[in-house]
Amino acid sequence: HGHEPQTVLSGHVHADATAGEVVGYLRYHGYRAIVNIQEPSEEEYVDLAEEGAQHGITCVNVAVPKVGGSSMHEDKLTLNLAQILGLVLLGLPRPMVIMCRSARRASAVWFFAHAVKHDLTSAQVMMLIAQAGLPFAGDPPLLFWVARFMM
Repeated sequence: HGHEPQTVLSGHVHADATAGEVVGYLRYHGYRAIVNIQEPSEEEYVDLAEEGAQHGITCVNVAVPKVGGSSMHEDKLTLNLAQILGLVLLGLPRPMVIMCRSARRASAVWFFAHAVKHDLTSAQVMMLIAQAGLPFAGDPPLLFWVARFMM
């Protein structure tokens, strides 16, 4: 019996899928929690909380701002938000899925919980980021957010 991942990163759901179809699919595959980090203003956003409750899946919405450009967006990607996300992830049942549009933000969010859970040093974090090829590593504001969190 192989090792099943306990946390999966996901891009947005198919545009035509209903909340019921998404939750039903995740429930069928054994997921016990969904963390949706998309902002409600994003085109692909789907609120899964009501459907999740009906299917016995814990659904949590914690918006991580979608950022771009040359700014590091320290006003939006705050340390407080990182701490909240880390604690939320540590407290949810597994397996879980973290949803955003492209999985870049989801990879940063997963990383906060991983770093806290395993009490990683800054050096271990930088080595892991370099080796793992996590999607957020190619996104300067997200990488800077993770680096600030680890200071």
